[in-house]
Amino acid sequence: YKFVDIKNLTKEEYKIFDLTPKIISLVGIPNYRIPKIRISETMRVTIDDTDGVWDPSIPAIVIKRNKLNSLLEYAATLLHEIGHATTGAPDVSRAFEHILTEYLGKTSVVAIQK
Repeated sequence: YKFVDIKNLTKEEYKIFDLTPKIISLVGIPNYRIPKIRISETMRVTIDDTDGVWDPSIPAIVIKRNKLNSLLEYAATLLHEIGHATTGAPDVSRAFEHILTEYLGKTSVVAIQK
């Protein structure tokens, strides 16, 4: 990783990053359970060139900086990784599919009730 200090984000990037607690609250995760979120210019080399990862070795969610160019892409990546961080479930597993389905339902309810 090549981590970016939050103070070095552009104004536009920071506006999206600053929504992190609000995005996570959509799926009912309280602030005290939110893991550290780190932004990186680079990611680990993988077979699928991931743009986000829950890395329990540091422990933090790491999201590639270019995801801060779009609220949609940042929120999607963040919620995906929150699913890993809070459940420990791996990609392509029934448990992970279950948590993502739950998150879709919760975000739908929040959107409809507003």
